Amino acid sequence: MAHHEHRPLLGLAEDHGFIPVHKDLAGSDDLPAAVKGFSESVTMGEPMPTAPHMNKVWDPVKNAFLKVLKGKQDAKPAFEEAETTIKQNWE
Repeated sequence: MAHHEHRPLLGLAEDHGFIPVHKDLAGSDDLPAAVKGFSESVTMGEPMPTAPHMNKVWDPVKNAFLKVLKGKQDAKPAFEEAETTIKQNWE
């Protein structure tokens, strides 16, 4: 049986097919069959921050990774540049 605090999430799953992203609900017998299989994939995922400021982080980090992987820049300067960009864009 699901915890009381999960009732709103179960309601969304039942009414709209939303997939709960809480590990305690993954594969729960309380989930509708159509959602249950998809919810089990939650246990294989990595939690990611969803704060709006994080949008200012993803592109500079992605660009740094690409520069390093393509051999265009060494890791240290690529990520120092990303850090500078993130700090400039943060506020």
